[in-house]
Amino acid sequence: MTALRDRIKPKWLVALLGIVVVATYAEFVWLGPPTVYDLALWLLVVPLLLSFAVVGVEKHPLYRPLLSVAIAGIGVLQYLDGEWQLLAAVFVFSGLFGLLDELRTRTGTAT
Repeated sequence: MTALRDRIKPKWLVALLGIVVVATYAEFVWLGPPTVYDLALWLLVVPLLLSFAVVGVEKHPLYRPLLSVAIAGIGVLQYLDGEWQLLAAVFVFSGLFGLLDELRTRTGTAT
Protein backbone atom coordinates (compact mmCIF):
# COMPACT_ATOMS: atom_id res chain seq x y z
CA MET A 1 0.00 0.00 0.00
CA THR A 2 1.28 3.41 -0.91
CA ALA A 3 2.29 5.76 1.88
CA LEU A 4 -0.32 8.34 2.84
CA ARG A 5 2.08 11.10 1.86
CA ASP A 6 2.04 9.86 -1.73
CA ARG A 7 -1.76 9.63 -1.78
CA ILE A 8 -2.62 13.15 -0.61
CA LYS A 9 -3.50 15.72 -3.29
CA PRO A 10 -1.83 18.91 -1.99
CA LYS A 11 -3.90 21.42 -3.99
CA TRP A 12 -7.14 19.76 -2.98
CA LEU A 13 -6.06 19.61 0.65
CA VAL A 14 -5.21 23.32 0.75
CA ALA A 15 -8.49 24.26 -0.94
CA LEU A 16 -10.57 22.05 1.36
CA LEU A 17 -8.78 23.30 4.46
CA GLY A 18 -9.51 26.85 3.31
CA ILE A 19 -13.19 25.99 2.91
CA VAL A 20 -13.26 24.36 6.35
CA VAL A 21 -11.60 27.37 8.02
CA VAL A 22 -13.94 29.90 6.40
CA ALA A 23 -17.02 27.78 7.06
CA THR A 24 -15.96 27.17 10.66
CA TYR A 25 -15.56 30.88 11.26
CA ALA A 26 -18.92 31.62 9.64
CA GLU A 27 -20.76 28.86 11.51
CA PHE A 28 -19.27 29.20 14.97
CA VAL A 29 -18.23 32.86 15.24
CA TRP A 30 -20.18 35.00 12.80
CA LEU A 31 -23.57 33.25 13.15
CA GLY A 32 -23.33 32.93 16.93
CA PRO A 33 -22.76 30.14 19.39
CA PRO A 34 -23.20 26.64 17.96
CA THR A 35 -25.72 24.10 19.16
CA VAL A 36 -24.87 20.51 20.00
CA TYR A 37 -26.32 19.51 16.65
CA ASP A 38 -24.01 21.96 14.85
CA LEU A 39 -20.97 20.42 16.52
CA ALA A 40 -22.06 16.87 15.73
CA LEU A 41 -22.79 17.88 12.14
CA TRP A 42 -19.35 19.42 11.86
CA LEU A 43 -17.78 16.16 13.09
CA LEU A 44 -19.49 14.36 10.19
CA VAL A 45 -18.96 16.90 7.42
CA VAL A 46 -15.29 17.84 7.89
CA PRO A 47 -13.89 14.28 7.55
CA LEU A 48 -16.10 13.75 4.50
CA LEU A 49 -14.69 16.88 2.89
CA LEU A 50 -11.10 16.00 3.72
CA SER A 51 -11.50 12.48 2.32
CA PHE A 52 -11.72 14.04 -1.15
CA ALA A 53 -8.06 15.07 -0.82
CA VAL A 54 -6.83 11.46 -0.57
CA VAL A 55 -6.38 9.30 -3.65
CA GLY A 56 -7.87 5.82 -3.41
CA VAL A 57 -9.96 6.32 -0.28
CA GLU A 58 -13.10 5.36 -2.21
CA LYS A 59 -11.64 1.90 -2.86
CA HIS A 60 -11.79 0.97 0.83
CA PRO A 61 -14.60 -1.54 1.44
CA LEU A 62 -16.17 0.54 4.20
CA TYR A 63 -16.09 3.85 2.33
CA ARG A 64 -19.50 3.68 0.63
CA PRO A 65 -21.41 2.29 3.64
CA LEU A 66 -19.86 4.88 5.97
CA LEU A 67 -20.54 7.63 3.44
CA SER A 68 -24.20 6.61 3.20
CA VAL A 69 -24.57 6.45 6.99
CA ALA A 70 -22.89 9.86 7.33
CA ILE A 71 -25.24 11.39 4.75
CA ALA A 72 -28.25 9.99 6.61
CA GLY A 73 -26.75 11.25 9.87
CA ILE A 74 -26.40 14.74 8.43
CA GLY A 75 -30.10 14.68 7.57
CA VAL A 76 -31.06 13.49 11.06
CA LEU A 77 -28.98 16.21 12.70
CA GLN A 78 -30.45 18.89 10.43
CA TYR A 79 -33.96 17.70 11.31
CA LEU A 80 -33.21 17.63 15.05
CA ASP A 81 -31.74 21.13 14.82
CA GLY A 82 -35.12 22.32 13.51
CA GLU A 83 -33.88 23.68 10.20
CA TRP A 84 -34.33 22.60 6.60
CA GLN A 85 -36.80 19.76 7.23
CA LEU A 86 -37.29 19.00 3.53
CA LEU A 87 -33.56 18.98 2.85
CA ALA A 88 -33.07 16.83 5.96
CA ALA A 89 -35.52 14.28 4.58
CA VAL A 90 -33.67 14.23 1.26
CA PHE A 91 -30.38 13.57 3.07
CA VAL A 92 -31.89 10.78 5.19
CA PHE A 93 -33.50 9.03 2.24
CA SER A 94 -30.41 9.50 0.08
CA GLY A 95 -28.24 7.92 2.76
CA LEU A 96 -30.64 5.05 3.31
CA PHE A 97 -30.98 4.34 -0.41
CA GLY A 98 -27.20 4.45 -0.77
CA LEU A 99 -26.78 2.01 2.10
CA LEU A 100 -29.45 -0.32 0.71
CA ASP A 101 -27.80 -0.20 -2.72
CA GLU A 102 -24.44 -1.05 -1.19
CA LEU A 103 -25.92 -3.97 0.75
CA ARG A 104 -27.69 -5.20 -2.38
CA THR A 105 -24.47 -4.95 -4.37
CA ARG A 106 -22.47 -6.86 -1.75
CA THR A 107 -24.97 -9.68 -1.56
CA GLY A 108 -24.77 -10.13 -5.32
CA THR A 109 -28.37 -9.38 -6.19
CA ALA A 110 -27.50 -6.32 -8.27
CA THR A 111 -28.13 -6.58 -11.98
